[in-house]
Amino acid sequence: MTSRRLLAAASLVFAGALALSACAAAPAATPVDGAPTQTEGENRFPLTVTDMAGNEVTISSADSIIVTDNRLFQLVADWGIELSAAPRALMSDNNPLAGDESILDLGTHGEPDFEKVVEADPDLIINGYRYSSHAEDMQGAAPDAAFVDMTNDELTVDAYLVESVTLLGRSSARRTRRRPRSTLSTPPSTMPRPHTTLR
Repeated sequence: MTSRRLLAAASLVFAGALALSACAAAPAATPVDGAPTQTEGENRFPLTVTDMAGNEVTISSADSIIVTDNRLFQLVADWGIELSAAPRALMSDNNPLAGDESILDLGTHGEPDFEKVVEADPDLIINGYRYSSHAEDMQGAAPDAAFVDMTNDELTVDAYLVESVTLLGRSSARRTRRRPRSTLSTPPSTMPRPHTTLR
């Protein structure tokens, strides 16, 4: 199975599991005067996840999210996850978030702007790949944020794809600002292997 198909399949499996969980555990909400009902994600915190580096991370909120791992940007866009900041310079030109000025631009991994991290005041940082070497600086700029490390060089690419999709979904609790497009309608054109040497 190709990486693209596996990523799509993993996303569908996660989305299905999340929907089943919601049906089993969440009572239906009654809208008042046409107001939108409370989303499932708002009821999922606090939660504890095990990140890709094996750390247990407790996430109290995801009102302000930073994602730096550029392997996840298309999935973030497809799921409609709202970001406060990200290295938009690393996003594909085809990614609709690349031109979203409401998302603070952290710059490239070569010239990261940690002041933007402070400005974003994140509750949750999902960090990895080209930004993996900046983990300490990211945590230093936002010491109160839950820090999810997406680094694991021991997994095969297939295992990494499944784990990363699941971890992204659980960590953000799929907090979205818009109805996502059909799941992974335009999956990442390239999903580098965990062992890929960075340039």
